Amino acid sequence: MPLIAKGLCYTYNRGEPDEVKALNGIDLTIEAGELVLVAGPNGSGKTTLMQCLSGLLKPASGSVIIDGVDAVKCGSTAMSIQFPERALFERTVLDDVTFGPLNRGKGKEEARQCAIRAIEAVGLGDDALLARPMSLSQGQRRLAALAGVIAAGPRYLFLDEPTAGLDSNGKERIARIMAGLARDGMAVVVASHDLAHLMGVCGRMIVLDKGRVAMDGRPGDIVSLEGLERMGLALPPSAAVARWLRGKGVDAPWDIGPEEAAEHLRRILHEGTRMD
Repeated sequence: MPLIAKGLCYTYNRGEPDEVKALNGIDLTIEAGELVLVAGPNGSGKTTLMQCLSGLLKPASGSVIIDGVDAVKCGSTAMSIQFPERALFERTVLDDVTFGPLNRGKGKEEARQCAIRAIEAVGLGDDALLARPMSLSQGQRRLAALAGVIAAGPRYLFLDEPTAGLDSNGKERIARIMAGLARDGMAVVVASHDLAHLMGVCGRMIVLDKGRVAMDGRPGDIVSLEGLERMGLALPPSAAVARWLRGKGVDAPWDIGPEEAAEHLRRILHEGTRMD
């Protein structure tokens, strides 16, 4: 069954002079196997939405329905949110990743096997199993933290800026992992400014602005619309190139590659089309 959010509202510092309405009536339905990118300018409500959907914050009003039950009222164990890699606290990576399934009621050996599978799923080698978390690189710690969430077996995974601070290879790796989880049936929702690395793997994009859903659709459809730049969102380079080419009459995909773009550019120059 899908996760259904209805009328979510949340206000920070309610009743104070610096009161801020972070969410203002959010309605969403998220299906199993969806990989959803939540984008928006700073202060648009992305992190607050993730925390309300995952149960870390209780909305001022509205509901989050899971399997027909209002999770806001009764709580839910059907979902998780990735915590920062500094939250790793056990002696070894294996111990840390095992904590999640143990906390979900699995036996010691079953939890250990869940942890090993999760560590393999994120691409950490066997040598990482007994390593101390703080001895790993930042990218490896990010993967270990993600493995800890996966091992717990959530049906809904909420990630807030999972690629922040990583190099390009690390970002692409995280994107591939998320895509694999979605293919396996997990609903993955990621809030991020990193449109360049994540739009290509997400089948759906939600853009928030001032606590409301401003856009909701396929990434390729959204980047073709005007308005993202006005909200302070920079288009990925491929999308910016595709938009320019479309203005020249080329039916270019928004995730056009550099070789294809260069070929179109050579043709346009050869035909003498103006480039302004």
